[in-house]
Amino acid sequence: MNENRKIEPQPDDTSLVRRAQAGEIGAYEELVRRYYAGIYGLSYGMTGNREEAEDLVREIFVKAWKAMGRFYERSVFHIWIYRIALSCVMSIRNQRKHRKQGNILSLDEFDPDVKTTEVYRALSSKGAILRKISLSEFQQKLNRALLRLPIKKRAVVVMLDVQEMEYADMAQVIRGPESTVYSRWTAAHRLLQAELAELKDSRPQSPELDIAALLALKRHESPDAERVEKNILNTMRIVRETNNIPSLLIFPDTSFAWMFTKPRYGVAALFILFLGMHLMKRPEPHAPEGPFAIVRGENNELMIAVETNQVEAIPAPFYVKEPLLFSFPKK
Repeated sequence: MNENRKIEPQPDDTSLVRRAQAGEIGAYEELVRRYYAGIYGLSYGMTGNREEAEDLVREIFVKAWKAMGRFYERSVFHIWIYRIALSCVMSIRNQRKHRKQGNILSLDEFDPDVKTTEVYRALSSKGAILRKISLSEFQQKLNRALLRLPIKKRAVVVMLDVQEMEYADMAQVIRGPESTVYSRWTAAHRLLQAELAELKDSRPQSPELDIAALLALKRHESPDAERVEKNILNTMRIVRETNNIPSLLIFPDTSFAWMFTKPRYGVAALFILFLGMHLMKRPEPHAPEGPFAIVRGENNELMIAVETNQVEAIPAPFYVKEPLLFSFPKK
């Protein structure tokens, strides 16, 4: 396997996230542009269809915008956005069940300088696969083989072999141990060995088919720059129409938005608000006036006491010199 390159978080991701959580659209657009290539690469590698990948990218970034208030600073943004992306991409399983494989592929072009790469030179040497078939035919065979993989194994192959993500990052994305990542990767490579057996070097005693080298060529597939820009603008148009911070509907000043960007703060603020409204509506207790009072006796019996020293307040028939107690036995 090729040595993996860690997808490093950018140094000011945290600052951009904070500004985006406060409702600053420009900050979120910077995050979209920063991670567009990676999220598109995952979507495209999983679908083999550039139009569907573009739709998925829009869905992923809009979903992330709606969930921005649930992002905690102790999290790493690039891991968080890849989790959202993988969740959205996994949803293609049911959509694909009744579609024919031959009608799925809609592939990006290779970079113009792909033929200068070491990977291409190795695959086009004497007896190698690119001496037998064209680059476009090779591309179609490889992408069809990927689409026949189980979706979880396909995700690992795309993220490790094509996007060069590290095992540790991949494990965080799938919320599992690195051993799970490795077992899925090795199983996927075994399946691809069988699927792509026809691409093996024809020279006698040639080594086993290098799946990692074949997949490395996919790194040089790239979308058209104009399509990328158009899709980013369409994504941001939807984002602007989708307000993710409820406080902005009440307070135009974004300085109030912090209350709703963290669930714990929002819940606390709403609780205090409703408690205050309840106390405002609650009537104050009214203390009874006059010579009558309700008391409890020694046996916890409810009794009515008449205080007879307030003679002028007691009707004449009930006038006595000592207090009267009328008890009601407990039922």
